[in-house]
Amino acid sequence: MARMHFAHCGAILIAVAVCGISNSAEGMVPSLPSVHSETGAKAGDFRIWPRFSLEGGYDTNVFFAAEGDTYQKVGSPFMLLSPGIRLENPDGRDFVMAFDGSGAFKRYFSGDETVDDPQSNFGADALFSLRFFPRRAASLELYDSLTHRLETPNFSTTRTFNRLVNTAGAKARLHPGGIGGRRALEFAAGYDYRIEKFVDFGSLDQNQHTFDFLATWKFFPKTALFGNANFALRSWDEEQVEFGRTNSKPQRFFLGMTGFISNKVSSTLKVGYGGGNYSQGQDFSGVLGEATISYSPVRSTVLSLGYNRDFRDSLYSNFYGMDRVSFSGKQQFLGRVNLKTEFAYTLIDYGFFDPSSTEVTGGTFKVVNTTDRQDAAFDVISSMDFELSRFFAIQLSYNYREVFSDFEERNSADGILSEDDTIIDVGGYSRHLILGGVRLQY
Repeated sequence: MARMHFAHCGAILIAVAVCGISNSAEGMVPSLPSVHSETGAKAGDFRIWPRFSLEGGYDTNVFFAAEGDTYQKVGSPFMLLSPGIRLENPDGRDFVMAFDGSGAFKRYFSGDETVDDPQSNFGADALFSLRFFPRRAASLELYDSLTHRLETPNFSTTRTFNRLVNTAGAKARLHPGGIGGRRALEFAAGYDYRIEKFVDFGSLDQNQHTFDFLATWKFFPKTALFGNANFALRSWDEEQVEFGRTNSKPQRFFLGMTGFISNKVSSTLKVGYGGGNYSQGQDFSGVLGEATISYSPVRSTVLSLGYNRDFRDSLYSNFYGMDRVSFSGKQQFLGRVNLKTEFAYTLIDYGFFDPSSTEVTGGTFKVVNTTDRQDAAFDVISSMDFELSRFFAIQLSYNYREVFSDFEERNSADGILSEDDTIIDVGGYSRHLILGGVRLQY
């Protein structure tokens, strides 16, 4: 297929939220106890955790195909090899250095020429951080995150959605009034620069400068009020207004509370405002927020119910707003088996976009059946981790995603939608992703 279409991209590229609660709020929500209290190999002031996993799985819909697409739905078994290592000096007084890196080799076995060799590749993740004076009233953290992300496109092709993502930044913290758990008040200011480079789709390359400010007040040891302001400058290497991809200056402001309201119940509540400030086309502005409550009747059980309202950049129409409701459960058995499951339902509301006036190839126009696209998505994310010993574990996971959409994209000779026009993509799809294997660790 000579041209690109990204009807599914809102569902595929769910970006990580840029305005979260800082490390000052860690430990304010319940989590499962660690299986092993002492792991890793000690090397001076550092501790090293090597690991290696071998997994096999099956993807029922490699290219996110749906009924009505002009390309065939392809399912494929695959293999995943992943070595990794983590090292840290967690008790350092003047500085704490941490590194976590892993590689990945993914190989498909479908028998389809667009999948096996083109979509098989090497991936990698690496995170490095260096924090100066962690036990003093003022500290500085430098960090860098590099990922070679492996991802298939949303249409059948020998090209890939693989890309390099690098984020480098710094965060300064000021916490007067004591150290350790006695830091009642903390101020943090951070900056990072993120670049994203696609291997095969250079027109999607982009970069972003992000500025983040956070104030936290622990009015109880495990409960805090916070205020957060986040600003960004986001630029496409090739701004393409005709395809709904324009530069923006997103901003978000939040006030909220997080922490325990009893020994067994914790919550996070935040409300604020966000705006996209896109250079052209429809803009987003409105109320944002999150409400989550967690209940842990015993240490081995955590149940959570949450709602989140936010917006994301889209490859199709500048942005989409999202309202997400989720329920999750975490359970530990016998001190060795951790089960985690989440159910989520998301309403996705895209910005207004009408590409029919733009000629994309000689004599051909892209037309859509609606300029106000609205989708819904249902997700199931489940995993099991069974540590048979300190050195050996079994891991299983299952992901299911169903996108409900009546959106259609067609090729048209005159720029006017007709039933005779060829469908090139539709918004809805379903996908099951099953993965299981073993992990060696120390």
